[in-house]
Amino acid sequence: MDYTKEFGRYVKACRKQAGISQEELAEKCDMSTRQISNIETGRCEPKLTALSRLCISCGIEFDKFIKDNTILFQPKLL
Repeated sequence: MDYTKEFGRYVKACRKQAGISQEELAEKCDMSTRQISNIETGRCEPKLTALSRLCISCGIEFDKFIKDNTILFQPKLL
């Protein structure tokens, strides 16, 4: 399972549920549209501060976001 892509799909779904475009989300999060696109397509993972801004901008509670994505935040074993 590609967790980065799953996470990106979740972020995109949250953004769409909030009814905002990538451009609007980028502006609210003080990020570029390219960064938002890269997160949504699984090309990169946001840092914790960016993750917090994404939650606030999409109108979801950070705790709920983490609970909904617990599997994505498991440490990777080598």
